[in-house]
Amino acid sequence: MSLGNLPLAEDFVKSAKKALYFSAKAHESAAKVAEKKLNDKKTAGTHYQLGSDLFLATASMPDRAAELMTLAGKMYEDIDLEASIQLHLNAIVIYETENRGRFGLEEFRYLCSLLVKNNRYDKAIEILNRLSFQCVKLNNKVELCKTYLSILLVFLAKGDDVEATKQMDNFSQDSYFTRSPEFSAAEKILLSFKEFDQEKLDKAIRDPAINDLNSNLRKLAYTLTVPGFSRNVLGIKSNDFSESVADKLKSPVLNPDLAKSDELSNQNTYKNTFNNFSVEDDDDGGFL
Repeated sequence: MSLGNLPLAEDFVKSAKKALYFSAKAHESAAKVAEKKLNDKKTAGTHYQLGSDLFLATASMPDRAAELMTLAGKMYEDIDLEASIQLHLNAIVIYETENRGRFGLEEFRYLCSLLVKNNRYDKAIEILNRLSFQCVKLNNKVELCKTYLSILLVFLAKGDDVEATKQMDNFSQDSYFTRSPEFSAAEKILLSFKEFDQEKLDKAIRDPAINDLNSNLRKLAYTLTVPGFSRNVLGIKSNDFSESVADKLKSPVLNPDLAKSDELSNQNTYKNTFNNFSVEDDDDGGFL
């Protein structure tokens, strides 16, 4: 086999990669114009995706490829949710296959938040499990604890407290997790489910560890209810269960006896007032 033309081949590869790079940059620029100037998110999404594919084809810019794929996903969120989710998944796959997980943690979190927001709980759990794998691989214990807590919250939102308890047992094999604020929060939340105690749950979800999660996971936590309880029956305030129940029970609609008592009280007040006026009217003060 002759290697005489090897330098020529290398030059050709370099030229090809350069062409791919400039083509990718052109699509990226076109996407920004469509997004910022024309407010055409669909066109912007198409160009971001093409730019991502071309950056990936250079075999030297996986991070930029993943970033553009993420932007493509964001462009489609209000247009085509399924396409948006798939594009975000594509971005995650790039980080995973190119061994760039440490740069993709934010995208994992973002996609999880998007899935939770749209009630795609099964897919959210899948992404969180993939995130936990990356955290273990990177020895990122802090992020791993948050991910464990997030998984438990999503299982509870699904109504599967049994599986949440099983997952808690598995996560508890990690001694770092058992010493973390996330473990303490999860333990209190699961205990309230075990005891069917909504008031205890409402207190548990105020834990600072919950506040450290992203906004959609926090909102998810605030909507949790123990089995057999519904906030919608009485319109219970989620942030003050006891006070809300007391207020609702004082409502005449829910307590007819209280309504009758108030009505009798009003009638007696009117009667006494009328009698007082009658007495005063009989005493004319000597003017008549």
